[in-house]
Amino acid sequence: MRQFAIVASNAAMCYLDGGAMKEDDIVGVFQPEETHESQSSSMSYALRWKHVNLHHLMLAAIGAIAITLLVLLIVHNRAGKEIHLVVDGRVTTVETHEAMLHEVLDEQAISLKPQDEVSMPLNGVLQDGDRVFIKRAIPVNVTADGKTNTVFTTQDTVGSVLKEAGISIQGQDKVLPSPEAKLSGKADIRVVRVTKQKVKQTETRSFRIIKTADPSLVKGDNRVLQSGKPGIVVHHIEKVYQDGKLVSKNVIAKTVQRKTKDKIIAVGTKKSHGS
Repeated sequence: MRQFAIVASNAAMCYLDGGAMKEDDIVGVFQPEETHESQSSSMSYALRWKHVNLHHLMLAAIGAIAITLLVLLIVHNRAGKEIHLVVDGRVTTVETHEAMLHEVLDEQAISLKPQDEVSMPLNGVLQDGDRVFIKRAIPVNVTADGKTNTVFTTQDTVGSVLKEAGISIQGQDKVLPSPEAKLSGKADIRVVRVTKQKVKQTETRSFRIIKTADPSLVKGDNRVLQSGKPGIVVHHIEKVYQDGKLVSKNVIAKTVQRKTKDKIIAVGTKKSHGS
């Protein structure tokens, strides 16, 4: 009977008596036993690997979509488009490949002042067929309260320009041209501050001297029958000032403070006995 040994490896096995042993003649091979803990750890690792990789895949997909949309947007905006520029009512149609309004304005050599009015933001993205309205500010000389300032405005009327400039109109103030007047091109606006002052002025009126014949008195003999008193009249006067200068003075009322009292003298007309 042959003697043999069992080993745990796949290496060649030998009979104890030196004879060779084939793999088919191997009685058994010992393998390490898997425990419940090692199986649980392997499954947890696999789940974590799956979760992390799924998260990375989702982020990559979202990034790819965003980049694709951005590229499509840029390509679309860079495509040739027709834009209608309406500058102070005059329409100009241009063909452009630019995407933003300020790029088109630069391309067309159209400069703007800070006070100019534009219907959309300068960094706004243009679409084919867009109509952009530009209203240029005009210089207006405004004189008020002793000062003259030049303002640039897109307002249409004199009154709206004054409101925009923070200049108020009060009482009898005059505005030249009128607040309702329309503006066209460069204009001059003048605000005249009008103030009124009411004063009283006293006038003394002299009394009259009235002589009456008195036959009871000898000729040459005079007698004061009534003493005279001057009258007093109060004039109510309105003074009008424009920008501090007196331009008119008008009597708006009169009041008799004291009536005039005439002086009456009796003059004798009787002949004396010696004449």
